[in-house]
Amino acid sequence: MIIVLLGAAGSGKGTACEQISQDYNIPSISTGDLFRDNIKRKTPVGCEAEKYVNNGILVPDEIVLQMVKERISQEDCINGFILDGYPRSLAQAQSLQKIVKVDYVINLNTSRKVLLHRIMGRRICANCKYLSHTDRLNGPVCPKCGGVMEQRKDDADKEAIERRLGMYEENIKPLLAFYKKLGVLHQVAADNGKDETYSEISRVLAK
Repeated sequence: MIIVLLGAAGSGKGTACEQISQDYNIPSISTGDLFRDNIKRKTPVGCEAEKYVNNGILVPDEIVLQMVKERISQEDCINGFILDGYPRSLAQAQSLQKIVKVDYVINLNTSRKVLLHRIMGRRICANCKYLSHTDRLNGPVCPKCGGVMEQRKDDADKEAIERRLGMYEENIKPLLAFYKKLGVLHQVAADNGKDETYSEISRVLAK
């Protein structure tokens, strides 16, 4: 079972990946984690990626693809895997399709209003890095360690968030069209809570 999970920031993509990974016993793979792991281990592809990361330049598609290829060749991926937020472009999707046959592409559809509420309400503990939301917190004290729950600067700028979401929506259109044509695209409503969203995802994966 090879799954691509797509969704804007605040859609609940990370939570959904964790749930799928646990229920189906397949690893969840994100390019961000791959970058950090390869750079930390000083692998050849990690050293190449680090040059771009350190200069604030997007890592070329061929380097990202190489990282993905190496990761999915590992033993824990033999029964499948989830790609968290990758591919991000039509070119990446086309390259990936030459390597593996994707079974399910799940796009978490979330309204702009809900995304803004989720992103602007996010808080992270300055001490233990516990992540939560103002809807679930009783004040600025971390329920895990008693530290201070803070808002990231990029979560506080509504106009910047709006711009990022707008760019994401435009960039994702050709990707969705590509997977729709392949017959593997599934749209899942993600405005409700994580349980409702995951129920929809489970129905898709049961088909």
